Amino acid sequence: MKPTFAACLLLPLCASVSIATAQQDPDLPQRVEPTEVAALTSASPFTRSLNLSDSLVLTGIAYIEGKPVVTVMNKETKESHVVGELPNAQGWKLAETSATVKLDRTQAKLMIGTEVVTVRYSQEQLTPEAMKKGGYRPGGGDGRHDGERRDDGPRRDFPRPSEEDRQRFMSMSEEARKKFIDIMRENGEKMRMASPEERSAFIRNIRDRVEAEDKQNKR
Repeated sequence: MKPTFAACLLLPLCASVSIATAQQDPDLPQRVEPTEVAALTSASPFTRSLNLSDSLVLTGIAYIEGKPVVTVMNKETKESHVVGELPNAQGWKLAETSATVKLDRTQAKLMIGTEVVTVRYSQEQLTPEAMKKGGYRPGGGDGRHDGERRDDGPRRDFPRPSEEDRQRFMSMSEEARKKFIDIMRENGEKMRMASPEERSAFIRNIRDRVEAEDKQNKR
């Protein structure tokens, strides 16, 4: 039996209605545009490196009232972050530190999400030129003793920060805390050779200056 002329007209019409319905019905699969998945195809989460230990390097360890605080840098973005016992802006927390006189063995373990990431000083940081420029020894004193003698220099009396000092430090922005630690690190040799009174005055002066700049930037 041959199809009638009316049937021939109805077939394309029904097909058009079906296509239009499929496009309008949100419960049916929708067409995906290539631009919507461009980010996934260029940086697939299944192929990119998830090992943050390769991109993060340790840049400093400090102690506030005996509690460790570390600074780390992302080698790819050059961004620096301060990490302590409390979560920072990225949600990272410091899980463990092992500061020793053997700098190549000094490391810190960060809790990033559910992953524990180990960070260390880079080989470039451990060269004699870099150490001389920095004027300090990474992974040095642990800040738990008010006075101690080391094989590499004279006796050092490190004043213990008060609770007020610790709270003022933690109330600073992450950028300000990093700046404070960097200044302390850059003046490490000066700090070691200064008297306890001079050292305390220097620390207070730098803290007050960084704190004032931080408050000004927040306005």
